[in-house]
Amino acid sequence: MKNSKGSLAEKISFIRRALSIISEITPGRVSINIIKAIIDALTPYISIYMSALIIDELMGQRNTSTLVLYVLITTGGTLFFHVISALLQNRITLSNGLFYQRFKKYLNNVKLNLDFEKMEDPKYNELHAKIVGSMFMTNGGITAVVGLVTSLVTNGIACIMAIVILAGTFLKTSGKPTPLASIIVGVLY
Repeated sequence: MKNSKGSLAEKISFIRRALSIISEITPGRVSINIIKAIIDALTPYISIYMSALIIDELMGQRNTSTLVLYVLITTGGTLFFHVISALLQNRITLSNGLFYQRFKKYLNNVKLNLDFEKMEDPKYNELHAKIVGSMFMTNGGITAVVGLVTSLVTNGIACIMAIVILAGTFLKTSGKPTPLASIIVGVLY
């Protein structure tokens, strides 16, 4: 490394290596976290979209059966996604506990497979202790990588949904597509 911050390519390489180690130690852990992040990011938009349909129906025909259907879809969909999210969170919690145990074993195996000279090197022992210690810090060490990836997914979805809603608003308010709204919708589709 040239400096303590490192280049973007080095950081991406470290993240890929960390994700590879995490997937090797606890298969499916990253996938479950990403699926939960997607569900958590999209759940609020069920209410937002369905509320817009309810308001449109109230401003228009005021069909009671349509309004009841929209309310049921809103509450049922939100409940469904919250239940799925809670089940995934339970699985994530179990996976985290399993990961901590397996990662300590993984590090010990790496240490045991080293040459004898390296095992006795105080610098290596200090690095090993630092890595193990960082596991138990909030957002520390290799355990932070999964949180960073899920945060990236959640924020990416929120950004895309905000753009879609904004473009939809421009399309609805003008009555005809504006160039800006057409470009935004075209890029996303």
